[in-house]
Amino acid sequence: MATSMDIAQMVPLKLDGTNYIHWASIVRTFLKGLNLWRYVTGACPLPVLAVVNSNLKAVDEWEINNSKALTLLVSSVSSSISFQIGKFDCAHDAWVFLEKRYMGTNFAQKYKLAMDLHFLRQMPNQSISDFYAQMSLLWDQLAAMDPQFKYEEDTVIF
Repeated sequence: MATSMDIAQMVPLKLDGTNYIHWASIVRTFLKGLNLWRYVTGACPLPVLAVVNSNLKAVDEWEINNSKALTLLVSSVSSSISFQIGKFDCAHDAWVFLEKRYMGTNFAQKYKLAMDLHFLRQMPNQSISDFYAQMSLLWDQLAAMDPQFKYEEDTVIF
């Protein structure tokens, strides 16, 4: 069975502050595959100990899984960013911090992606599939910056 360090090394991309959208997509998928995503989203909150010693096993399980998720987050970011999230004890809090810090409504990043797409050209010795992959990555990053609508009424807000 893979250790937490082995798992952390399996994320192929480190967040460096400029690649949040791509990094978040990879980490989200990876955490879902490990059944840890709900600890990051807050969907699995720390169980409450209503009576002393009544829920210790559930609390222990939550702490173990939260720590695994947090370890993966910390080890999949650059060292300067890891210092920023090292203060968090909860994977959900670290994720929210990273999302607010590096996602936001970054118009400069949107503009850069749009310009990268505009000037993107297939190189003479580049295969069509490599070019398509390069172009798709830019399109996906640009699309991920737009708000996701759950209901038709949400479109009125924007």
